[in-house]
Amino acid sequence: MNYTDKITRIIVDMYKPNGTKNNVDVYDMSDSFNARVGDEQIPLMIEYRERGIIERMTSESLTPFAMGYVGQPDEHGKVTAETGVAVSYHGSSDDIIGAGKVKMDLPGAMFPQEGMFYGFFGLENSAGKRITSNDVCFEVKNGNPDMYVDSMPFRSELQKLLDEAVAKSKTTFGDISNAWEALKKEIEDALTKGNTDIDTYLSRLKLAEERLEQYEKDLAAGKGVKQEDLDDLKKIIEVDVTNRVGKLEKIVGRNYLTYKTISSTLYSIGDGISDDNINAILRVGGTLAMPIMVTVTNSTDPNIVMQSDDRVQQNIDHIKKMGLAITMIKPHIGLAGGYDGLNRATYTPSDFGTFFKNWKDVMLHYAETCNENGIPILCIGCEQEKCTDPKYISKWIDIYQSIKAKYPDILITYAMEGNEAKDIDGHGQIAQAVDLVGINVYPNYINKDYDDSVTQDELIAGWYFEQDGNHYMDMFDNYVEKYGKPIFVTETGSMPWKDGLARLLSLQEGDQDFSGQAAAYQATFEAFSQNPNIVGISIWNTNAPFNFTSPNKTTESELVLKKYFKGGLI
Repeated sequence: MNYTDKITRIIVDMYKPNGTKNNVDVYDMSDSFNARVGDEQIPLMIEYRERGIIERMTSESLTPFAMGYVGQPDEHGKVTAETGVAVSYHGSSDDIIGAGKVKMDLPGAMFPQEGMFYGFFGLENSAGKRITSNDVCFEVKNGNPDMYVDSMPFRSELQKLLDEAVAKSKTTFGDISNAWEALKKEIEDALTKGNTDIDTYLSRLKLAEERLEQYEKDLAAGKGVKQEDLDDLKKIIEVDVTNRVGKLEKIVGRNYLTYKTISSTLYSIGDGISDDNINAILRVGGTLAMPIMVTVTNSTDPNIVMQSDDRVQQNIDHIKKMGLAITMIKPHIGLAGGYDGLNRATYTPSDFGTFFKNWKDVMLHYAETCNENGIPILCIGCEQEKCTDPKYISKWIDIYQSIKAKYPDILITYAMEGNEAKDIDGHGQIAQAVDLVGINVYPNYINKDYDDSVTQDELIAGWYFEQDGNHYMDMFDNYVEKYGKPIFVTETGSMPWKDGLARLLSLQEGDQDFSGQAAAYQATFEAFSQNPNIVGISIWNTNAPFNFTSPNKTTESELVLKKYFKGGLI
């Protein structure tokens, strides 16, 4: 190609007000920059702007990076660790040209095979923190792989650490021992933030440590250490580190939730939230989302009756004394003298004016409870479809503004049920009256009973479209794009029976089986890890029929929750 015949840069606006991939255009790079490698060895040029204004970057503050996979796309058009080879590039201060421009001298190692690159380009600061990134995909063709002739071979950051350790191994044994300790700590720190294969890896680290200890004993006894032994140790380090570079780099782009909660309901009858339920949430590392039952006499009664303040406060004090943090209060309308048996989607107050006056008072009261007890989120309604008709949205906005006027720091959400959430331009306008868009979601993960032949990818697909015709991830993204507010999945879960993944409610008989529920949890967390628009989750519920614990054993479901919540994988 003729270099001067093409636009020589790709313009990217760093301002992403809606935080979603759908709020910006998708660019065909072939029309703006011919990225065929080897053509006059031209670096890829990107110009960063913010709100249309050229970003003023300095070489001391930001550098470019690229991460992704190169290989054959899967059925979703993506290249993943399963279908491709992990590649990454980290630039230097020399790559900041000025006037918002960055050059990316992508080396040949970024193009290990034909296929497609699927990943992201972005900027990071001197501490390695990602400042901004954009999804990028492009075709990788055969031929000359070098977009730029680099003076140094391409190495990822972890590979650079490995290079240092190996280099020191060629001097003295003490050097390799010290270098190995530093390298081990660096990798362990990274792994504990998200590597699901950490146990296997640490066992290999232990093997290498045992080798080092034996060599030290041999040296102390006057025995020589053979070069082949050092080479063998070097190989252990190289194999284990390089095999996991891709996994570590994949973790960098993972979405982590701000709010990891589990619901346990404070009913209007009974003894309150049990110690067993409190301890179960503590064991897995979650915080509490507390539905509080408020009651009516029937499905048209506009007069809301709250539980006594003493009862609510005693439960809150006890929960906090046991060490469990409360993240959200979530009032649920139910029938007096019962548990949670009212279908709130059919609740139709006989006088909406009276209802909204009473409901505003109730919400202001619970906002005060949140404020006095350091509870950050108040859910101002749950599945009240008849009350979120578009003609009543102004009533909800009034409730929101009244709470914010008195308690500006409290975050507000509303838990939409499926029909409300699907009506994004109608009932979904409740999103105007919240800080976090709340949606209760119960996908049909599969259309059959769960068994060992069901793959995690099949279950994850339930969050996208395949099982029940819903496109939940698209729904989340659409809300963020339209209303500019992040998603809190205010309820999701699966019952601990094998058919719990195929349907939400059914009559259950026989022993509970937690394997399917555990698989549903894991698929949910892995799906959520792919969508940065989701900031919170509430698992429904510690109580039957959604319970994740058993008095007789530690269930598979509890282990998955602990792995992701306490283990920091989501």
